[in-house]
Amino acid sequence: MRKCALVFSTGLIFWLVSEGLFYGLPRSTDSAMAYAITGAIYCYSAWLFLIVVSHFNIKSLPALFLAGGFFGWMVEGVLITTLYGIPDTPFPFSIPVTGLSWHALLSVMIGLYATRLALRNLKATFRLAAFIGVFWGLWASSWRVADPTIQVDAELFFSYSVTLIFLFITAHLLWQKTARPPLTFNKWEIRAAISITSLWFLFVTVPQRPMAVLVLPPLLALIYFALRKNKVQEEPGNILPELAEKTPVSRYLSFMIVPLIASGIYENTAAIPNLEYLFIGIIVSTGCIGSWAFVASLIKLHKSGTSE
Repeated sequence: MRKCALVFSTGLIFWLVSEGLFYGLPRSTDSAMAYAITGAIYCYSAWLFLIVVSHFNIKSLPALFLAGGFFGWMVEGVLITTLYGIPDTPFPFSIPVTGLSWHALLSVMIGLYATRLALRNLKATFRLAAFIGVFWGLWASSWRVADPTIQVDAELFFSYSVTLIFLFITAHLLWQKTARPPLTFNKWEIRAAISITSLWFLFVTVPQRPMAVLVLPPLLALIYFALRKNKVQEEPGNILPELAEKTPVSRYLSFMIVPLIASGIYENTAAIPNLEYLFIGIIVSTGCIGSWAFVASLIKLHKSGTSE
């Protein structure tokens, strides 16, 4: 039961950042069914992510980022197929965008890791909340210009952002309770995860995008061999219990400044020209940072393994 709650809370955190924050604004295509489908995708991917974190004794930032890359490519390269290119993001630019640039960098490293660290200190919590508010406000404003079909007024955006932040706080409160005891997955759970994912990849993903068989396995191999070295050099255990340090509920409420900041920026940037360049700049910059972090993490883990 605890493991299911941890998977759910992790999946909810990832969904809120990877979907809610990424799309920035409520869409006319949003529906309960769409939320249920994407929620299931993120919970399943979170299960795989947690297995990787547990199995490979992930404690360091480079290893955690690679686990985030694995999570991102499970979402984009197995359960959906944007890894192999879409009109707005052709291959090979689709390799880092959005698997590394958003899922690994923002969902895992900021939405989970940085948030858990910030919650240890009230000032750090406010700083992170302010950063998220500013980023979200600018990102949502640039979306509005990049996609003129989106017509969302400031009041609706405020309601949307309050709802998402409330869910974000709730997810972290549940995560704190369920991640503190050491987490392990037995061999049958690992085999089930590999089997289900492999079957989906072979019989659903590959028929839709045949190039997947040439793209995803080498990317996953890079992660596997680096994390295998990490597993050998690390003591048993992982970073999750450390991140689940008990935090007063009142400190979580600091994140309620996010919708205030984000909606204030959103309301006051409607007349600013050329915001579409900000949209492109954020995509390019996060893609570059994510790519650099992936390569640097691979090098770091391989060097650490060699020095041992």
